[in-house]
Amino acid sequence: MAKKQEAKKQEFPAPPEHTAVPNLPCSACGSQRRTPDVQTNEAEYAGLDQGKPFTHIVWLQSQCSDCGQTRMKRVFEDRTKKPAPQSDEP
Repeated sequence: MAKKQEAKKQEFPAPPEHTAVPNLPCSACGSQRRTPDVQTNEAEYAGLDQGKPFTHIVWLQSQCSDCGQTRMKRVFEDRTKKPAPQSDEP
């Protein structure tokens, strides 16, 4: 009888790390003027981003005010409910 191979545990890769830099220049024209960010999509996905926990990934879209080039920014948010601080006063 042939030996049965043990099933390996499937591991899913963590999302790649990123560094949020608020005023990156436009990749097309080099301008730093942008329209306000607009939320385009979000996903409920828990993990760690640079050692900080997150529960959701949000993608934000903005455009260059000079040439119209679109920019997508990914933000990791922690939306866990934190308990309200309790006071020691009676």
